[in-house]
Amino acid sequence: MIDDKEFPDIEHVLDVLDKITKFAASRAGEHYARQDGGHFSNYAANASKSMKAIMNLISASYNWDTTYDTVAEAILSGLFSLAESKEGRITVFTTNYDLVLEAYCGRPGRRIERVDGFVHDPTLRKYVWDGAFEPTGGEPRTKLLLYKLHGSMNWQKGEDGGGGGGYRLVQKPDGSASVDLTRDVYIRPFLDVKDEATQTKPYSTILKKFEEIIPLHDVCVVVGYSFRDKHVSKVLAKLPMSCKVLISVSPTAAADFWENALSLAIPPGKKKEWEKEEVCSMKFTSDDRQGLFYALHKSLAKDTAGYVIDMIRSIIKDRPPAHSMASVISDPRETGAAGGAG
Repeated sequence: MIDDKEFPDIEHVLDVLDKITKFAASRAGEHYARQDGGHFSNYAANASKSMKAIMNLISASYNWDTTYDTVAEAILSGLFSLAESKEGRITVFTTNYDLVLEAYCGRPGRRIERVDGFVHDPTLRKYVWDGAFEPTGGEPRTKLLLYKLHGSMNWQKGEDGGGGGGYRLVQKPDGSASVDLTRDVYIRPFLDVKDEATQTKPYSTILKKFEEIIPLHDVCVVVGYSFRDKHVSKVLAKLPMSCKVLISVSPTAAADFWENALSLAIPPGKKKEWEKEEVCSMKFTSDDRQGLFYALHKSLAKDTAGYVIDMIRSIIKDRPPAHSMASVISDPRETGAAGGAG
């Protein structure tokens, strides 16, 4: 029986199942299984099956449902109207795997060039990863620089790129379903993904871009993000201490930032007090430096998109960005744009 107090979401469940299967495969686990008379082996086998079943369900849930296109239109058009720079560029980092942004850019008549680290290989007749994120320089169009920190449902392991035991990263056609989940390239939603996200390509390449690019922006809007990923939240937490504007849109924005990004205990009763305010400006001190963070306690859905965008404008109106603004879009459950675990 899974208790929602002990396991509040799927990341906690997967984290436990992953630890059980890894322990079972270790020397200590094998020794324990021999001493246990086989009971633990059965337990670990069931944990492994459960984890695979959950991952199959997540993969199925993340395939983009085009009936949500109007929801994405309402939300993303508003965000992008804020984020577009004078040079016609929009910078987006996301921990999502879904294809909502790809679907948004690919709608007929849309004058947006998606720049995502892939280039077309005429020999393979596929888009192949090169990690350069360079626009084509063709007709004047808005350039959407899309950095998917934890991978994507349309990334797949292709042929060996050079005979060295690695693989060439290719893009499947947008929206295509997986036939072999072992070839899909995205970080599974465990609680601690730091090692994979910071040390394994292509994730480490995109994380480096994140660390370089985000501090160059004056305003960063974070949507539906829990700040649990330490490799991401540590970069975001530095922005307010550098006179940058950091705005988080989520019903639990203040508590998530305080507890997960700053690693501070929430004083008793403070969470409810914060969330009574639609916009909560929070001063904090970290490493002897002061910062100011803006928590916007709303869900960004189709019927609230216009209102939330206006609230974001009101926050930054007295501090207009000198250069540009970046968006970090995380959990689609908060935006109303898609379903699944983020």
